[in-house]
Amino acid sequence: MTDTGLSAQTWAFIDSNAGADVRKLAFAKAPDGVDLKAALVQIAGRRIAAVKLPDWASFPRLLYPVHLSMEQCTGQPLALYKSALVREWLGNIPSFRFADLTGGFGVDCFYLSAGCGTCLYNEMNPELCSIAAWNFPLLGRGDIDISNMEASAFLETLHSDSLDIVYLDPARRDGSGHKLVSIADCSPNVTAMQTRLLDVSARVLVKLSPMLDIKKVLSELSCVSRVMAVSVDGECKELLVFMERGFAGDALIQAVNLDGCGVAGTLLGASFQEEQSAPLLLDTDGLLLSAGNYLYEPYASVMKSGLFHTLSGAFGVAQVGEDSHLFVSKTPVHDFPGRIFRIDRTVPFDRRSAAAFFDGIGRANIAVRNFPLTADELRRRFKVPDGGPHYVFATTACSGRKLLVDCSKCS
Repeated sequence: MTDTGLSAQTWAFIDSNAGADVRKLAFAKAPDGVDLKAALVQIAGRRIAAVKLPDWASFPRLLYPVHLSMEQCTGQPLALYKSALVREWLGNIPSFRFADLTGGFGVDCFYLSAGCGTCLYNEMNPELCSIAAWNFPLLGRGDIDISNMEASAFLETLHSDSLDIVYLDPARRDGSGHKLVSIADCSPNVTAMQTRLLDVSARVLVKLSPMLDIKKVLSELSCVSRVMAVSVDGECKELLVFMERGFAGDALIQAVNLDGCGVAGTLLGASFQEEQSAPLLLDTDGLLLSAGNYLYEPYASVMKSGLFHTLSGAFGVAQVGEDSHLFVSKTPVHDFPGRIFRIDRTVPFDRRSAAAFFDGIGRANIAVRNFPLTADELRRRFKVPDGGPHYVFATTACSGRKLLVDCSKCS
């Protein structure tokens, strides 16, 4: 176990200020022997971990990295879910051989390697490596071998078939904030490494940003057997790409939403070929947008998957319009993978009708689907404060009519 580099006085300061306002502490005079900057990182890290990594947070001498790394690391429920996926994929191979080429704070490495015989953690950031070297033994995983190298260089140290599964979490190549278009925009570049990755291991799991287009991912990577869009509490967190040596079939596209405890809801899945051949139910006459019927907003992971035909057929719901990815039905579908609303009224979107509509509401939660204005533009134009019990969807019907749908959220 390495030295944390923090003095006893600094640890005492961290413990005694666990509930303090970090911003105010930053302007306070540090007591003698206290590294204030390091202490603030630890206090802030503990606070995030208490929510995001409750099991880790129970260890009082765990070290935390800077705020950005804490914000970007996987939360415990999602890490546990991915761990279960890995064990299922491996067919519960006992003492499997695992490597994480982009270890980061170590959350995914720790959980995904549960039950392994060999675990290799590699990270190019030396500070994160030092933190992992301190934390893993505290967490009962002193068996994890730690390396501090570029991912591509570390990969070259491995022999063919030396592992059962390799995991990577490529990061955006720069901090410019530009739209992420390709896997080549990430570091390490998995497209350049894929042949070598599949030589070292027959299975490769890649975590990608949900900003990436799934069809482009499939065009850039070979041997992809499955792509899963995963959301937590409705927010799409990541794309998981499963690569298998020699696989040449159609990739299975899946979407799942986890609740805050990591419990998975309905798993939707189909290949893009199956999706394209499946019929799509459409509310062609707009009658299902009537008061008393039900409207459904798919989870972000379902939206990301693009499996709208599959969704329509699986749950017997009709899409509002060709490109308006909202769904409707006469009777409630309680296991629908998304939010469910009861329609209270629907009005055409014209200046007079819309003005009267919003005047009668006061406050509203506004969302748009296939509509010429954004939600913020609607709020500004009609002076509608955010919030309240009304959920308004601005959308376009099959007929091309622009509509405002006032809904109540179903519990």
